[in-house]
Amino acid sequence: MRRSVFRFSFRRLNALPRLAWCARIQRGCSEIVVEHGPWVEARSTFFVEGAWDGAFAQGRLEHAGMLLGSGGATLASEAIFCTTTHTMERLHGVRIGDALWLSNSFAYLLHATGDEPDVNYRYYERDFMTFLHGRRRALRSVPTARGRQVMLYYGERLHIDRELGVRAEPYADAPHLQNYTDYLNHVEALLKRLYTNADDPARARRYTPLATLSSGYDSPACAVLAQALGCSAAITLQNARRDYYGCAGAPTDNDDSGAGVATHLGMQLKVFSRDAYRTLADFPEAEFIATGNGGDDVVLAAAERELPRTLLFTGFLGDTLWGLGGADPAASRDYAYTFPAGGTFGEFRLRVGYIHVPVPLLTFTRHDDIRRISLSPDMAPWRVGGSYDRPIPRRLVETAGVPRAIYAREKKAVTQPFWLPAEDDRLRAMMSPNSYASLSAYAKEAAIIARLNLASRIKMALAPLALPVAGGVNWYGRKLTRLLGIRRLPQLATGQFRPSVLFGTPAGLKFHWAVATVRRRYAATEFGAAECDRTPISPAAIARS
Repeated sequence: MRRSVFRFSFRRLNALPRLAWCARIQRGCSEIVVEHGPWVEARSTFFVEGAWDGAFAQGRLEHAGMLLGSGGATLASEAIFCTTTHTMERLHGVRIGDALWLSNSFAYLLHATGDEPDVNYRYYERDFMTFLHGRRRALRSVPTARGRQVMLYYGERLHIDRELGVRAEPYADAPHLQNYTDYLNHVEALLKRLYTNADDPARARRYTPLATLSSGYDSPACAVLAQALGCSAAITLQNARRDYYGCAGAPTDNDDSGAGVATHLGMQLKVFSRDAYRTLADFPEAEFIATGNGGDDVVLAAAERELPRTLLFTGFLGDTLWGLGGADPAASRDYAYTFPAGGTFGEFRLRVGYIHVPVPLLTFTRHDDIRRISLSPDMAPWRVGGSYDRPIPRRLVETAGVPRAIYAREKKAVTQPFWLPAEDDRLRAMMSPNSYASLSAYAKEAAIIARLNLASRIKMALAPLALPVAGGVNWYGRKLTRLLGIRRLPQLATGQFRPSVLFGTPAGLKFHWAVATVRRRYAATEFGAAECDRTPISPAAIARS
């Protein structure tokens, strides 16, 4: 058994979301208190919510080459906390006095430490969505109402010593891949190790594969890989959006069902409508928007009953990895993404209890190899030309017996990008009636608070003027920020990713509303006044901050 200067003290609270956890590390103290939901696997020297590519019983998740989920372990002279290997999920940390707090939930961390988003700060979504620019360019902290900075950790292991020193270690890149066979063997072996870990008999709860299907390229290819592990069930969304991220190129029809693919693969299929979330009464959009990453994946809320204890195979970012043009492969080494779909499961995944397996992201750092393989002479029979051409998934799917004519005829999209519209009318049309009514009520109250703090309101309104288009504050920007007394600038997302920051409107406050809604599920936390100042933050106190 490993001996360490640290030891875990676990508090299992059944009322918490199944896979949520929050840890408190005290300077100079050997005990790390970890409060967690009922499905977190907790052992004396490690804990995990997820699966990694090693033997579960050995508990050495700190050696994982691929970790889906998060967790921690105690080593000889330090503790180590691990994020998901890719950057669609993150860990959150905050230093308060002589204590360091870490959690896989932003809302949980805030509630456990008696804090909340600053209602006068309207750039949270812009800050969070800078992860789209890559791990090194992502903004690494966001402010709170109490004036703290919550640190954001992406794709790395956090080595923590007794003095609360934190050393971040990025995960290693996937191995180089030479040809299609090499790629397929690597992915199949990696998925097999992940599944073996997730299905280990030593677990309190074991996970089984579940595929997603559509009429496109990516999810059918991932379903074929899941089938090799014994997967026989899939879910699909019947209808796609009428537009493609609000741009030209709308599909000729919006039928996106993968029913034909399921038939040829012999999979049992359950069909859902992408708009079904709008009929749900419990504010379904909140837990997706509360990630700060746009809320795109709310379309899967209707499939909730199918997801617990599953390894959910998706094809998110397959267009980037398997496409023949577009994104620069060099950017993928740093996990730069073209869109945030798959990055908003967060709170939903922790509550429902499943492990997300975004197959393209497992080899994302080898995008250059995969582009070269896709363009090689060996792949010519599976290249069809045009802008919608992905030879690797086509070879996977057609080799499995699916006819070419029944899938991947045109590009469609099913996600719901709440980050696109700035107008409240468009937002109302995308949200369930109960959710929009709740958001509107929240916005009215928050607008009153914000009006009490006119100086802060003026500063935040003028702050974007101090930012150049492509990042990096110029001479004029620095002069303006000093004049305004702004110590921390909101970092703007570039290109099409420009979430609304309108003051006093529902669209500009949807993130604050979402966090306020989601944090109620963490009311069971036993972290309290004895461990952290949790004095309620009144509207007047916020206005004076």
